[in-house]
Amino acid sequence: MAKIRLAYFAGIIDGEGSIQITKKTCTGKPLILSVSVGMCNPLVPYALKERFGGTIINRPIGQCSNKKPFWQWRVQATIALACLEAIFPFLLEKKGQAQVGICFQKKRRGKGYRIPQSQRVIEEAQHILLKSCHKGGYNG
Repeated sequence: MAKIRLAYFAGIIDGEGSIQITKKTCTGKPLILSVSVGMCNPLVPYALKERFGGTIINRPIGQCSNKKPFWQWRVQATIALACLEAIFPFLLEKKGQAQVGICFQKKRRGKGYRIPQSQRVIEEAQHILLKSCHKGGYNG
């Protein structure tokens, strides 16, 4: 049953989700891996939160363009890595994006770790690569 649930979550993330490496200067880390899914029905975002952790952001009626309430589940950094590793065998469309995200996060270290310049260049390239995926670019 656990594999079926992971395959289902992989399908949701393939179709409705987003895998990103975003710039986040307020945390002290210039780039951060995140996985998110937003839906008008809260059932799946809360199921994702129950399985992987993370946060739910609720946007009430009127804040979204379609005038419906909206729930967004999001995980970042090591939790996003665990999520991607769990669903990776079942991904189709976003398998390449997940591979870049997993590679990115595995190179990260704990708080206080100073990232060497050579690693920063690689991370910036991974950020650009995932950004291009959202514009119809690389998918593995």
